[in-house]
Amino acid sequence: MIAQLSGTVVRRENGYIVLMAGGVGYRVFVTPACILKTERSATDTVTIYTHLAVRDNALDLYGFTNQDDADFFEELLSVSGVGPKSAMAIISVAPAQVLRKAIAHGNASELQKVYGLGKKISEKLILELKDKCAKRLGQEKTSIPTNTNAADVIDALVTLGYKAEVARTTVLSLSAKHTTVEEQIKEALRQLA
Repeated sequence: MIAQLSGTVVRRENGYIVLMAGGVGYRVFVTPACILKTERSATDTVTIYTHLAVRDNALDLYGFTNQDDADFFEELLSVSGVGPKSAMAIISVAPAQVLRKAIAHGNASELQKVYGLGKKISEKLILELKDKCAKRLGQEKTSIPTNTNAADVIDALVTLGYKAEVARTTVLSLSAKHTTVEEQIKEALRQLA
């Protein structure tokens, strides 16, 4: 099993990078955030934590810039009906810690509205991962930034005519200094202007 690779990124495409390590170019499927992070270090050596997915006709590498995302990816794969591509799509919407917290709280509507996951997959994630996520969060003892007003702010932006995906992306990028719904709506509108 290939657990991690270090090398230079020689190509970036939509959804994957080619990482040159030890004279071999590995195609590694990554999140958009990972692609952006590797662009910043264009000539530097980067380390990608990987998961090797073995299928009948392919060996696919999925990569992450930190071990926490790689671990969460493997937790997602333990959910029935979630394959590597689905898990990658889920982990692309927010950092692993944020998604773990949402799952641990068991709020399917938050997962649907704030992170754009479907109803069926949100309920399945909560059913199968809630205890694991709560246990992991309890062990970490770190403060995880979260926006408790996110659903209300998204509703307001959609009511004002913005698309749900644009509203979600904007809300996830809001600064933690804005605590009330009104302040968050104003800041979101400033970002969208």
